[in-house]
Amino acid sequence: MFRDRSALSPGEVPIIFVLYGPFAYLTTVVLGIPAFLLFRAFAWKSLVAYIFGGGFIGLITASVVFKLWISWTVASSDFVSCVVAGALSALIFWLILHGFEEVRIPSHGEI
Repeated sequence: MFRDRSALSPGEVPIIFVLYGPFAYLTTVVLGIPAFLLFRAFAWKSLVAYIFGGGFIGLITASVVFKLWISWTVASSDFVSCVVAGALSALIFWLILHGFEEVRIPSHGEI
């Protein structure tokens, strides 16, 4: 998507998810879940730690995928895109885990 700066047609968006989605889910299982368990074991709740961890996982994934399965030359910006995607994913995960701890939604009948 970022390699060709032209606009995507609506029909190309599902193709991008079909091509890259399996790598994202596989990375989540192989690296993300162990990283979460490690963070939980050490009681690391820092937003910065999650962002750096997610970026590092994105870099590892990009390195493996680009070096093993892609036959053409990969630009540095592709690695940066993967690091940013990993960091943003970790940010969202952190928000789900820790960002809303102070927000309490009243249950039925409570004011």
